[in-house]
Amino acid sequence: MDQKFCQSCAMPLTKPEEFGTEAGGVPSEDYCVHCRKDGKFEMPDCTMEQMIDFCAPYCAEMGVYPSAEAAKAAMLEFFPQMKRWAKQAILHSYKLVEGASVPEFLLAVQKLHDELLSKKAGFVSWQVFQDGGGWADLVIWETMDHALNAEKDEAPTAAAQAFCACIDYSSLKRQAYSVVKSF
Repeated sequence: MDQKFCQSCAMPLTKPEEFGTEAGGVPSEDYCVHCRKDGKFEMPDCTMEQMIDFCAPYCAEMGVYPSAEAAKAAMLEFFPQMKRWAKQAILHSYKLVEGASVPEFLLAVQKLHDELLSKKAGFVSWQVFQDGGGWADLVIWETMDHALNAEKDEAPTAAAQAFCACIDYSSLKRQAYSVVKSF
């Protein structure tokens, strides 16, 4: 069996009592008891760098690394690949509904960005592409939790409704990717 590690702090997960919980008390497959409780992070506003600063002294104290500085250097290499800290890319491909004009759509894109997406926690960037009659957009989020929370918008705004009115939903495809390397 492969060793499991918390996908937030990298604590080894070897015993059932070391695993955190998801909503409804279901054991988490990915997070430790210190990081996740009832489907929420115990330190929800913690950045990756803050988590590393918090964990590095413990790793040095336990002998995992010779010093806190060595722990930080190692963690800066592997933390960005962990579920909580890996940036997420959501790729959508679609066609516009019949009758939607490109200028109308691009205005809806701009308003959706300015009024909604850019204000969401964890939003990094949004690019929109066109290839003939097909369109695609790529939204980058700090984490998958940010991406999922953004999709749970409580009430559609006028900007979201204008954007959605341009999309042919029968053509919509969505795929999520973890960013593993950026240049």
